[in-house]
Amino acid sequence: MKKSVIIFLLFNFLHISASAQQACDCPVFPSRYTPRLYNEIGIGVGALYSPNHEEWGTAVHIHYFRTISHFFRSSWSLGGSVEQAWLNGSHLTFAAGVKYKINHFSLSVLPGVKLSNYEHTEKETLFSINSELVYNLLRWQNYHLGPAINFAWTKNYSHIMLGINGAVSF
Repeated sequence: MKKSVIIFLLFNFLHISASAQQACDCPVFPSRYTPRLYNEIGIGVGALYSPNHEEWGTAVHIHYFRTISHFFRSSWSLGGSVEQAWLNGSHLTFAAGVKYKINHFSLSVLPGVKLSNYEHTEKETLFSINSELVYNLLRWQNYHLGPAINFAWTKNYSHIMLGINGAVSF
């Protein structure tokens, strides 16, 4: 009796070991728990319009975001940006804030500091809020590219930028 129980347990152990060695294309964890690329760096360029000055200009911004959670598919990211705008002089904005992704869209809100150097005023530092809506139209591996709308506000000044945003995730 003992020999048959030992043989039965040994057979089951070998069977389970052999079946565990077979290739399986199923994930170890469910897809919502798998790690993903959680860093993103990108650049946006475009034309901007200032209703305050009733003028057109150009702008370039660079951003970096990091997803809040490594293993859960979080849609929230924290990051920062630097924007250089040329319009009736120039201004440089440093900002930090959050981004939320929904499918192909991402919305970011970044409060920060604007350093301006306009022709008709002296240099000044102001609180600013930048928000950006991006649609990732083209995706290829870790790269994405698409149109962007950017709105920036400070006391006595605002601008809207229409442009293109490209980024790489790593």
